[in-house]
Amino acid sequence: MNLSFLKSIDGIILKEDVNLSDYTTFNIGGNCPCVITCSSIKGLEPCIHFLRQSEIPFLLIGEGSNLLISDQGFKSVVVRFISKEPDIKMDRFKITASACTNLDDVALCAARNGLKGLNFVSGIPGTVGGAICGNAGAFGQQISDKLFYIKLLGLNGKKRIVEKDTLEFEYRNSNILKNNDIILSATFNLSFEDPSLLLAERTKILKERKEKHPDYKKTPCAGSFFKNIELDGMRKASGALLDQAGARKMSVGGASVFEKHANIIIKKTDQCTAKDVFDLSLEMARAVKKNFNIELKREVRFVGKFD
Repeated sequence: MNLSFLKSIDGIILKEDVNLSDYTTFNIGGNCPCVITCSSIKGLEPCIHFLRQSEIPFLLIGEGSNLLISDQGFKSVVVRFISKEPDIKMDRFKITASACTNLDDVALCAARNGLKGLNFVSGIPGTVGGAICGNAGAFGQQISDKLFYIKLLGLNGKKRIVEKDTLEFEYRNSNILKNNDIILSATFNLSFEDPSLLLAERTKILKERKEKHPDYKKTPCAGSFFKNIELDGMRKASGALLDQAGARKMSVGGASVFEKHANIIIKKTDQCTAKDVFDLSLEMARAVKKNFNIELKREVRFVGKFD
């Protein structure tokens, strides 16, 4: 696999024979042949073009906040599209962000500038691109609610603007990954609100998240592990079912359920493996099935081989 060409592209960092535990918020996973980090659209486009022309398979990720990488690693190239510096533009009530921009940075920018509609994603880890692919959400809202359109890089190498109605958004899902499209940027259509009110609301949301969710930088995790469920025409939190099924007391090896949230698995010890997390998730799902006859579906994406 000759990737030397990529080293000549500005804004690209290429590392070979890499441990993937360094590139997810779970801090778990085996090795892969190469990780390519792109911090701008200008660097991403030629990188993707080269890989596709060379027929080199790759996995595109952002911050790795919704992933569990197998202990056996991943045999393909991993492309990270992420930037420490926000790439955000505003035009009246519209805000456009590069897909590599941190989601919380967009929420903060919107609040500071009196643009209402994205406060609910405050504190959610990950990039804009990843959030849109998985239709991230909280507090009964989802990111597609305020999405106007996205700019995509298609399998044919051409860029196009796509409005949200064609993306088949549903709860924690879209058709973007299925179509092998890559999000370059997203534009949101918002409304005006007093910045002081929005910032106060944001502070409240961040406080609530801090009280219920672990800080993944100190306590590695991937956020909510299972999707919420539809029950009697209403959406019910999987965390509540898991709580009633006794999940908070569960642990396997170095993995355990977070003491403040029954739908979050944490890396409790440095010896924690992806198999520990996998086995614990099965135990949690079995408990809900046994107690409520309900099948839970994972929200966290598994990458690599799991028994």
